[in-house]
Amino acid sequence: MNTGRLQPYDEYLNRLWGHDYRNPSTYLITARVAGRRQLLGQVVANGDEASMILSPLGEAVEQALLALPDRCPFVILHDYQIMPDHVHFILQVRSQLPETMDLFGVYSLWVTDCQRAHSESDMLFMPGLYEEQLAGRQSREEAARYILDNPNRTLLRQRHADRFAIRFGVQVGGRTMDAVGNLDLLNTYSTAVHCRRHWTLDQAKEYTTFCLAQASAGLGLVGAFISEQERAIFQGAIQMGGPVIRLTPHRLPSPFHPTHDEFYHCAAGLMLTLDPWPDHPYSSHITRDQCNALNIMAEDIASLSRRSHQARMAG
Repeated sequence: MNTGRLQPYDEYLNRLWGHDYRNPSTYLITARVAGRRQLLGQVVANGDEASMILSPLGEAVEQALLALPDRCPFVILHDYQIMPDHVHFILQVRSQLPETMDLFGVYSLWVTDCQRAHSESDMLFMPGLYEEQLAGRQSREEAARYILDNPNRTLLRQRHADRFAIRFGVQVGGRTMDAVGNLDLLNTYSTAVHCRRHWTLDQAKEYTTFCLAQASAGLGLVGAFISEQERAIFQGAIQMGGPVIRLTPHRLPSPFHPTHDEFYHCAAGLMLTLDPWPDHPYSSHITRDQCNALNIMAEDIASLSRRSHQARMAG
């Protein structure tokens, strides 16, 4: 989604080059409360489930959101979720907007209504917005699942804060890395995942079956999971509930926001993500040399994990 953005590192200047925000399309929009103050309500637990109790200001924000299609009949409001310090909603531009208004103008109508309900003189929401264009029904359904699951994710973050906190300067096999997840997985008997380009289809299938059998048996898999086959193994291991250690060439974001399945895997203590180059500048491109280096690191970590596991068994 980030390709072509004017400021790829500034989520509040998130416009796409050459994209006409008056045209029909569907967007996932996020508004963040200024200072990340928890003004809109609180997450409450009901056993293992969570829900939001809105504050009076949160209720006003919700009413303004529900009224938005009446104020601008060119849009449709789909799913939404109000959280203590931010709001997610899916907005569809169903027909061409007038020349004098685009998506950001529609958003500003809602923000203005919310600001009127804010009793203080300071800004309620941070300037600008984060928007992600959703392509197709599946993309919209995935976005809806993500935003409606926010209360449960917040509850799990509170209960397992140590599993989502970034640890800086962790020593892993003589290398200094940043890490997020369960560090105890470094002591789990693991296999390095590295698919080769020259393999035949049968060889690739056989290797995938072997790796997923390891995961099914509760043994760890470690790798960068870059190629299509490696990513399929990674997803398969998560679905089977197997431990995974992932090496990433990208800086760990704070706060850590994994995908839906990865989030629950991390909360269960079954995932560890390692950044071996925390001081490197961000780049969406990974070089062949970096791929090779990550594969070597994966082999080293797997070897260390097996030695650690064997030592514990012998002790």
